[in-house]
Amino acid sequence: MHNYRRPEDVPEGHCLVVGTGQSGVQFMEDLRIAEQPDPKATEAKTNHCLTGRDGGHEIELRAFARDGLPLYGSVSGIEGTTICFAPDLNRNSDDADKSYVGISDMLDIDIAVPEAETFRKVWRPEQEITEIDAHDQRVTSVLWCIGFRPSDS
Repeated sequence: MHNYRRPEDVPEGHCLVVGTGQSGVQFMEDLRIAEQPDPKATEAKTNHCLTGRDGGHEIELRAFARDGLPLYGSVSGIEGTTICFAPDLNRNSDDADKSYVGISDMLDIDIAVPEAETFRKVWRPEQEITEIDAHDQRVTSVLWCIGFRPSDS
């Protein structure tokens, strides 16, 4: 196991980024900018993140997917070279969009801003992919960006 600090830390091949919170999304953007071949993402629980890169901008996972980044649901298991995903990408993406729109609406009420463009979904999966073969997909590394969770141990 290694710690990620920069795209050069990721071995050649494809990288599966597990977790799409602030860190995971920024890591995906780092890998795309560094032209790491085809990073893959899972667990779309947030679709909009902000980055401080280049003066700051919004990062939207649906736009990444529209532009070719494979997105999957939550990792549900790994057996051999098979990585399994829950069929929850649509639901998680929709829930994240509702959260984003709700936060935006609250901010718009409290801050005088020009009329903003109405949010629209720029991508929706045609089908939920529930497993991939890491070997066939050339996945050589996994970045676990799932944050901290309470433990009952």
